[in-house]
Amino acid sequence: MIRTARPLLFTIASSRPGFLPLDKTPLKLLLADKIEFSPKTVRSVTNDTDMTTIVMGDDKIFGDSEITLMFDPNDFDLRQWTIKDAKGAETSVMVFNVQKNVTIPEKLFKFDERHPDAATARQCQ
Repeated sequence: MIRTARPLLFTIASSRPGFLPLDKTPLKLLLADKIEFSPKTVRSVTNDTDMTTIVMGDDKIFGDSEITLMFDPNDFDLRQWTIKDAKGAETSVMVFNVQKNVTIPEKLFKFDERHPDAATARQCQ
């Protein structure tokens, strides 16, 4: 995953990298500069002894797509998120073995517009 001012890079079912504008995916709710937890975006909240779960979506932007965020109830660290697309297909990402306060090189977050698929990205905008 690469966050840029342009599209978000991700792998789609065709096993070939694809590009979509970030604001057209439920990940916008997670990667936005300011995460909005409001009745407009929050569909449900569940607090269990082992996990706090928040389901978010925005019908006007994503239709039936949604993102489920799962947090550790003790320290509220994000442990997993699941994206459900409009067709009901789910993709989950689990977060574990986290190392905090580690410096990550900025170059890992750069988007190379010379990449062969950059033309695809521009067509999606």
